[in-house]
Amino acid sequence: VASLPSGQVQISVRRRGEHEPTHILGDALINSTGIEYDWRRVDRPLPRQLLARGLIQPGPLALGIAAAHDGAVLDAQGQRSAHLFAMGPPLRGMW
Repeated sequence: VASLPSGQVQISVRRRGEHEPTHILGDALINSTGIEYDWRRVDRPLPRQLLARGLIQPGPLALGIAAAHDGAVLDAQGQRSAHLFAMGPPLRGMW
C-alpha cells in the first residue's frame, strides 16, 4: 500500500502463481476486517451510503458484497463498477 502525491492510494497485490504484482489505484483504502459480514447491518456511514445509492449490493448469502472475479464491485442492478473494487473480507461470500 502506498500513498501517492496525487492523494490516491496504490495497492500492489501479487496473485498466486504470478511473478509480477498487479497495481490498483483508488481514492481510499477501507480496512474492513471486522466480524459483521452482512453489510446491510453495518452501522457505518460508508457502507450505508453505498447501499442506499445502489452502488453495491449484498453478496451471496449476505456475506460481504457482490463483485466480479477481478474485484470490481457489482451495483444494485448487477453492473460492474469501473471505479469501486473490493478485496479480502468484503468478498467472503464469493468463493
